[in-house]
Amino acid sequence: MIRARFVIVICLVTALVVVVVFLTTGFGHHDKSTIVPKRGEAPVGYDEFSSAVDTEFARAVAVRISEIGDDTNTGFRTAGGPAEAETAYLIEQTMKDIGLSNVTKEAVNVNGWVFNGAKLAYMGADGEWKQAILGGYQTEIFADAKNLKLVWLGKGTEEDYEGVDVKGKLVLIEVDHDKDWEVKYPAMQAKLKGARAVIAVSLMDKGIADRLGSSDICGPADAPVLSISASDAEDIRAAIDKDGVDSKGAKQIDVVLDANSRVYKNAVTNNVWGEIPGRSDQVIYFIAHYDGYYHSFFDDASGVGLILSMAKAFVESGVEPEKTLRFVFHGAEEWGKINSEADWAIGAYMQITQLHPEWAENAFALINIDSGYPLKNTKSFKVSSSAEFRHLIQAAITSFGDRSDLTITDDGGLPSTKREDFIYYAMGVPVIANEGGEGDDVFFSSMYHSSKDTLNRGGYSDEAAQAICQFYGFTALMLDRMPLRPLDFTSRFDDLNNSLSDEEKMGMVIDLHMRANLERAKSAATLLDTFIRDNNNAYFNAMQSGDTAKLTEIEDSANEINYKLYGVYKGMQDELLRLSWSLDGIYANEEVQDNIIKLTSAIESLKNDDPETAIYSDLSKIGLSRNATVFDKETCDYFHSNFIPSLKDTWADGRVVGELCYLDDIIRALVEKSKNGATDDEIFEEEIELLENVLTAQRDILKTILIRQGESLSVITDDINAMLDVYAAGEA
Repeated sequence: MIRARFVIVICLVTALVVVVVFLTTGFGHHDKSTIVPKRGEAPVGYDEFSSAVDTEFARAVAVRISEIGDDTNTGFRTAGGPAEAETAYLIEQTMKDIGLSNVTKEAVNVNGWVFNGAKLAYMGADGEWKQAILGGYQTEIFADAKNLKLVWLGKGTEEDYEGVDVKGKLVLIEVDHDKDWEVKYPAMQAKLKGARAVIAVSLMDKGIADRLGSSDICGPADAPVLSISASDAEDIRAAIDKDGVDSKGAKQIDVVLDANSRVYKNAVTNNVWGEIPGRSDQVIYFIAHYDGYYHSFFDDASGVGLILSMAKAFVESGVEPEKTLRFVFHGAEEWGKINSEADWAIGAYMQITQLHPEWAENAFALINIDSGYPLKNTKSFKVSSSAEFRHLIQAAITSFGDRSDLTITDDGGLPSTKREDFIYYAMGVPVIANEGGEGDDVFFSSMYHSSKDTLNRGGYSDEAAQAICQFYGFTALMLDRMPLRPLDFTSRFDDLNNSLSDEEKMGMVIDLHMRANLERAKSAATLLDTFIRDNNNAYFNAMQSGDTAKLTEIEDSANEINYKLYGVYKGMQDELLRLSWSLDGIYANEEVQDNIIKLTSAIESLKNDDPETAIYSDLSKIGLSRNATVFDKETCDYFHSNFIPSLKDTWADGRVVGELCYLDDIIRALVEKSKNGATDDEIFEEEIELLENVLTAQRDILKTILIRQGESLSVITDDINAMLDVYAAGEA
């Protein structure tokens, strides 16, 4: 129950205020300044830290990690595999060598995957035997010089299989994971057709002929997939065109497959951490992951190197932090769970929910370095954060000033579900993450999750590496001198307000109580923000004046205050943070609003005899319907029915909004009628009626969501106001 959860928080916050009334400098004060250095000034200890940053060390760590792999040809440091274990040991020893305290390597139970390589031998169009080195996905396939038939089937869609017998054969396809669909769909389609396995060319915007690409499968391990380069695939297709034998609908050639890709239900990864102890119970976290596809120099061996370089600089500079600085390196980030739609970030999920849930309570902030890599042409990087930290990031960027020639900007975005910081964020930890900028777009267009993620391909910018270390070290030291977590909840309520869609487009009125409660919440959050800033400024003033007695009083109360703020923040996350059916972070109202707008548009298009627009511009963009026009019903229904159950024991568990808006059968009926040349709206009457029923149901769901959100906002507001009322009474 919402009320039961927040009654506890109200009581805690009330107690909080009694403890801290003496910390404030005046209830009516609304100074938006925060205790950050002015432009050009640096936090205590920064100059020493900055001078100790060693980018050669950062690069050397990344190089050493990228050399470790389970397969001699392609690399791969994967969940529960020998290479991942070797890397964890290397990190553990390095942390000890640089002088971190309490270095710990903790075993985590996950599903495992070990790729020991694969290759395909075939007769080329020139009559010579050739061998293609293959990459892997998290699927099970073993072949020892197995003689097989191979056919080319385009993108591996339902239409591509018409009239083709693929039983026991290899199916060669191409797929663009961003523009087309995830490879799990053609893999399942092939399995249902009886194919031995899929061999896929992974396409990217900037094609590199000899590139091998992979990704998390998000599907079953028994629908095997291997990866092949575009150049090898083109050579095989030439051989098929020239010498392929016609067989039941498609030309085929003889090939010999060797493959060893194993998936395990029971495996162990390791999360490795160490720290520089502080004087308070609060902790600033730095995280990265050390597993990776292929050699993965940048994603994320470079992040490990940068964070270890920061840790080394903190130690060597003699910085004595107020808060503990804890450095955490997760395994099983790229993948760690069989047949799950949320199969990534499993190591981090286990760390913060199972091994150390108490970490969230004491987490002052978290910094994740897993993007914005230091490639040779990097000219800038961006910073994303929790909404509540946006003002802090803007202040940090301003204060950091021109210490680097790289341009640093506020990304303005929320934590991405594609990275590990999201699960910490969901658990109530304010997070900051490095993001890409000018010069590193080449990574995601040609190197990401591929054999081209190497030092030789991307080059290494010591300047970028230094800027990243210096900026996040600067930010950490700035946070270190704040007694209270600088959480500005007004940004959260601004975001929620902006997420409410246009009423005219939806054909319904947003609940007035919801809007009123949102305004009340924003007003209360504004006062709470002032409360936090005033107390932080009181601490800063005591530092400036050398008032040690005041500093001691504030520090003694800060841990309890921060614990109460954590309770408020965690309550907000539990009530307001949700996931879409594409597993993006949203507010609960957003996806249903979009569904309503698209359904309304689709119905209008059908009434105007335009089924193409209804299908491809609207209906196929709702829920999981995007592939209903491409793959058969059995394939799509498998992933529909498995979606929610597959999220259990992952970072996405319990956060997806509502029930699936299932439209596949309607879409298929419309496609069939469209193929037959139907244009009269009377022919679409049945589909229009069905869609109108779905639209009514979605509007009812939205009404329920808005009522729930309004109730949550009311309780959150009462929580904040109870604190402020006691505070005002204390001042009086």
